[in-house]
Amino acid sequence: MKEKEQEKSYVNNFSTIFHIFYHLCLFKLPTFAIT
Repeated sequence: MKEKEQEKSYVNNFSTIFHIFYHLCLFKLPTFAIT
């Protein structure tokens, strides 16, 4: 049970990092696309 919880928190952590990375790229991409 504890292992499954740890796995879930790891997945949540990864998705959070992915979302931050995704938003950063989304924020920076338009500036490159305009030029």
